Amino acid sequence: MIRKITPLILLTLATATLSAEEKFTEGDALFTLKISPLFSEKCNGCHGDDAEKIKGDYNMLTREGLLAGGETIGKDVLIPGDAKKSFIMESVRWEDPDFEMPPKENDRLSEEQIADLEKWINLGAAWPTEEVQSAIRMAESRRKVTKAGVIIDTSGGLGDEWTFR
Repeated sequence: MIRKITPLILLTLATATLSAEEKFTEGDALFTLKISPLFSEKCNGCHGDDAEKIKGDYNMLTREGLLAGGETIGKDVLIPGDAKKSFIMESVRWEDPDFEMPPKENDRLSEEQIADLEKWINLGAAWPTEEVQSAIRMAESRRKVTKAGVIIDTSGGLGDEWTFR
């Protein structure tokens, strides 16, 4: 038997994670909603997805890997709390011709992505547990639940009646 998930069920599920939600910070939320997806999209293809082909010996799959640096980059790649001293910022801004990351021009980070990365570092470069990340994603999805159902992000419509159907 297939059951339809109603807003009440979604709210009940979201409420069950409330204790974990109370433990996350702005940095945790920023990492979960913006930085982790950014790393997955722009960085991990070369720096983590394939353990045997990690470029520059720089693994970005964990906070420890980010802090450790790589074979040609010292340990100042990520300095939690200080984006100005974190070499990763110089790299994503393409300020050092030897370390322009990501290397392809069409993969460059947007100004918004760079600002998010800088803010995340300045907030301490949090890397929350999977449990906390799950609670953050649940809290974010719960913000989109209305009495009529779940609001799904779309490209919009001709009017509110169509967009929010």
